[in-house]
Amino acid sequence: MNFCWNCGHKNDGDSVFCEECGSDLREGLEGSTEQPVNQPEAPVISNAPLNQIEQIPSSYQQPVQPKQPMSKKKKVGLIIVGAGVASIVGLYSYGNYYFSYDQQVSRMIETIKTKDPAKWSEIMVSNDPSYKITSDNLKKMTDYYKDDQQKEKFSNLVSNMSTNKNVSDLKVKPDGKAFALFDKYALEVEPVYLTIEAQQPGVTVEIDGKKQGEVKNKELKVGPLTPGKYAIKGTLKNVSTDSKADLVQFENTDFETNSHIKLDLHKVSFAVTSNVEDAEVMVDNKKVANIKNGSAEVKDVIWHQGLSVQVKKKFDKQEVESEVRKVDAQEFLASEYEKGDYGSNLTLEIGGIKSKDDVESFLNGLYSDVSSFTSEYTDMNAMEKADLAKYFAGGEDNADYQDFLKFIGDVRSSSEKSSVRGTPKVEKMAMTGKDTYQVQYLIEYRTVYKSYKMDDVVQVFRYTKGTMTYNKAEERFEIVDLGGTENFEVVDNGGVS
Repeated sequence: MNFCWNCGHKNDGDSVFCEECGSDLREGLEGSTEQPVNQPEAPVISNAPLNQIEQIPSSYQQPVQPKQPMSKKKKVGLIIVGAGVASIVGLYSYGNYYFSYDQQVSRMIETIKTKDPAKWSEIMVSNDPSYKITSDNLKKMTDYYKDDQQKEKFSNLVSNMSTNKNVSDLKVKPDGKAFALFDKYALEVEPVYLTIEAQQPGVTVEIDGKKQGEVKNKELKVGPLTPGKYAIKGTLKNVSTDSKADLVQFENTDFETNSHIKLDLHKVSFAVTSNVEDAEVMVDNKKVANIKNGSAEVKDVIWHQGLSVQVKKKFDKQEVESEVRKVDAQEFLASEYEKGDYGSNLTLEIGGIKSKDDVESFLNGLYSDVSSFTSEYTDMNAMEKADLAKYFAGGEDNADYQDFLKFIGDVRSSSEKSSVRGTPKVEKMAMTGKDTYQVQYLIEYRTVYKSYKMDDVVQVFRYTKGTMTYNKAEERFEIVDLGGTENFEVVDNGGVS
């Protein structure tokens, strides 16, 4: 039996060519020293001397190991394996790039730019187990940065994340493995906490309209909260105080102060003085009193941050008001209130309103001229009459002007009186309409007689309801009327019967 030197097929002994592949078997016998694929068992060699050992037949010589060509199936298999290896290497390289620290942070920044709480919640975690990452919670922070006032701050936030990776409120932290191969990162939100203090027990606290509890032992801690801006309301016996707290740490130098809120609801008492009679005194825009005789008392109001006081007066076609005055925490303590004391007084004057001094100055000018005209040594012709008429609305047609003119004429024509000097004193005034005032004033008349034997006579009268207007164009008052005889009182007749 011959083994083919090329394919190893076992052929009959007399075969010249391989029955399997057709190779010339003689070539293999002549030059090959390789062993055939299927080699017959070698003959047993005895221990006989070498000269007695039969020569090994040539058929037992080892054939050459054949080289089998690669089949198509094997080639396809190798290609698939190679492609698989290349794919794995490619995917690993891409994964190594995609999950690199810089690439993950870059994607985080793009997500932050959306200001979308739902998208933020997909990349964020918290180290506080009591703080839950949800789009509803994160909306507080996204709304904060959507505010036009925070545009610059948000731009700085994005810029800082691009360079420093970590900023206040947000920090890049490891977050396990991706596909068990690559480091994974998430953006950690640092929640904030609020401490609320109050001197009085039983103060109910609300944050953004949601009740948080009552202050006990002078302090209430609230949190964790999402960084953002919050409205804090404290209520004691139906009196409330409101505060705002910016609880974002990034670029907020007041964060520590803002995270400690004091709700002070102590009592205050004060007197309000104003230049508008019967004006309404408003505390937190609610009427609490009216100005009477220039002032009003406000007692035992529970103080809160932002407590405001204002004076208002409504007319048919006009409303006037003073500035809004904020009361500080240590002002006008109820325990220190003293009626009439300067330290317990709050003055609120309405701008553009004339004062008693303004009216008194006007009346002094009027009565100075009247006194001068009563003397027979002064002229009282048409020019002087025209000047006097300027004190009255309607000029020479005004009825009170006519009364003054008659009074002057009676004194000038008197055989006994030398002159009458008038001195006014405004007792009170009230604004009753646009640039219109009701005035009550005293007028003291001193009559000087021609005879040195006759003593001067001093008489005092009161006009209780004089109406005057302020002419802005002329920048002076004008008398509309002095109320008639029913509003004229004799205070002291000076002994004249």
